[in-house]
Amino acid sequence: MSERLWLVGMMGAGKSTVGSDVASQHEVDFHDTDLLIEDRAGMSVRELFETVGVVAFRDLEHQAIETASTLTGVIATGGGAVLDPASRRLMRDSGVVVYLRASPSTLARRVHGGTARPLLDGKDASETLAGILEERDPHYRATAHHVVGTNGRRRRQVVEEVIRLWTDT
Repeated sequence: MSERLWLVGMMGAGKSTVGSDVASQHEVDFHDTDLLIEDRAGMSVRELFETVGVVAFRDLEHQAIETASTLTGVIATGGGAVLDPASRRLMRDSGVVVYLRASPSTLARRVHGGTARPLLDGKDASETLAGILEERDPHYRATAHHVVGTNGRRRRQVVEEVIRLWTDT
């Protein structure tokens, strides 16, 4: 078993939820790169998007990936973490990467009403998420050692599959 499990996927895929459950069951630390970014910057992801913009945010995200690559346990990444080639390589080379995949309609249902999703502001969630997923899916697949579908599955089932994939690698 690798000392580090990375979870990648779209917003609403379940990275933080599944990740915290996996970490709890294995009695290891859980890290969220969005929280690492917020701690370092002293403001929320939403505030960062609004004040420094997406390009500067992606730089901060890469720095968080670099930091997380030195930690042990389970790491949930932001949905766009795979957009940076250096971050993709770092995750893949430093642990087991699992892509939690869900359909745009499932993702939209899960993030409905959330206020921490600046990429969805004022837009149709399902349509926007479909476009983002189309762009990012190849990057998620190229980064991941394993893909786990989450549509129509209970949280416990996804957690058990992720644990099996992590421990068998």
